[in-house]
Amino acid sequence: MYNPNQGQNPQPPQMPPQQPYGQGMQPQPYGQPVYQQPVQPMYGQPMQPPAPKKSKTKWIIIGVVVVVVIIIVVGILASLSTPAPLTIVQNGVVFNINPRTAQPVGFNLSQSATITGSFTTSAPVTFYIMTPSEYASLLPSGTASSYVYTSGSVSSGSINTNVGAGTYYLVFVNYNSLTTDTVQITAAFVATAS
Repeated sequence: MYNPNQGQNPQPPQMPPQQPYGQGMQPQPYGQPVYQQPVQPMYGQPMQPPAPKKSKTKWIIIGVVVVVVIIIVVGILASLSTPAPLTIVQNGVVFNINPRTAQPVGFNLSQSATITGSFTTSAPVTFYIMTPSEYASLLPSGTASSYVYTSGSVSSGSINTNVGAGTYYLVFVNYNSLTTDTVQITAAFVATAS
């Protein structure tokens, strides 16, 4: 087929005339959109606006509350794991200790503790806190070569000393070779976790 425009520059399609800025447009109040595309309902239901974004402040508050709750729970568990004071010898107990003998009272500690207690005697005795091996070496010889604590030879004593976890003996020794000695506990011997 023959095209009469062949070989000539084709003309571009005609565009509708543009209106200068401000003509044919209605002024809009400040902050209002100039043009808004109408919202089309889907399947006959109106579209909901998008949900607002979660605030960072809300997550920070939730995080702080969680940390506080964890600290409280850890504190409660720590207080529950601290053992109650252990009464080793009750107040008012009386020991009659024969000449050249010892009166031991054994106890176990699961953690470090402070040992407190008081006693009076009818004649001087020596009070010790000893480990099992120290007490075993006291028995055959009658003298203590090592110990955790000693009061020395006294007629009364108040004890307040710290010891680590382990097995121990409270030992009252009557070094007198002639008389039986009476020891009375005037304040209970107690181990309190430290």
